[in-house]
Amino acid sequence: MGNGKVVLGLYTGKYVSGSFPANVLAMSDQLHAAKKYGGVIWAESCRVDSNRNRIIYDFLHKNDSEFLFIVDEDMQHPPDMPVVLSRRDLPIVSGLYFRRGNRGMYTPQFYKLIGQSEETREGHGKAVNNFYEPLLKEVHAFFAGLENVPYLNEPMILTDKEGQALKNSLIPMDAGGFGCLMMRRDALEAMEEPYLRDEPGLNGDLVFYKQARAKGIEVWGDCACIASHNHNSPIGVASFCDFTWEFVKDAESLR
Repeated sequence: MGNGKVVLGLYTGKYVSGSFPANVLAMSDQLHAAKKYGGVIWAESCRVDSNRNRIIYDFLHKNDSEFLFIVDEDMQHPPDMPVVLSRRDLPIVSGLYFRRGNRGMYTPQFYKLIGQSEETREGHGKAVNNFYEPLLKEVHAFFAGLENVPYLNEPMILTDKEGQALKNSLIPMDAGGFGCLMMRRDALEAMEEPYLRDEPGLNGDLVFYKQARAKGIEVWGDCACIASHNHNSPIGVASFCDFTWEFVKDAESLR
């Protein structure tokens, strides 16, 4: 389409965080100001993958905008995140956010595929297990290279001295989440329905990324566009620094 407009893809289940409406309005205002607002598609059900599939379908068949930005409702996004990510003009790019992992670590939702194995499962026949690893080293290296690491858990866009979003912040990845995912129309048109579905050993969002890779679609993570994820209390860069930073440095020293 080439019109540069962005549709916000929103979905809710049984519960909605109190901050979600204001978060959506703030992003909508920024899109309007940038003349990039393409509307809102909202899906509501208890099945997350069904919501996401319906949003993608409606975007492709009922809207002519160039980009779709799907967000999770348990997060806070910088108001200008959809504007910045759409201007990257990439097939698929995710903003950075973290989740609580094992051993008290907070891991970025950027992953690489590190291996596969085939096994026979009762009722499924042969299944391929896919093994993913979070891009801890790569995200650590990005923040370690900054003059000042933003020790905050708030949503933010990292900018240069001219106030523009950093340009050296992109990391290629094999899979991620859907918490703040920007998708270009041509990338989604190249994929097949259902876009998200369960397969033996993989949940819906990982199957989405698997299909993108199979179609030769580039997938990126943007470390300059950072959302805050609500895990009882907001987590973000400060959580990563506190609980994961030393682990990554220790791992590097052992290599």
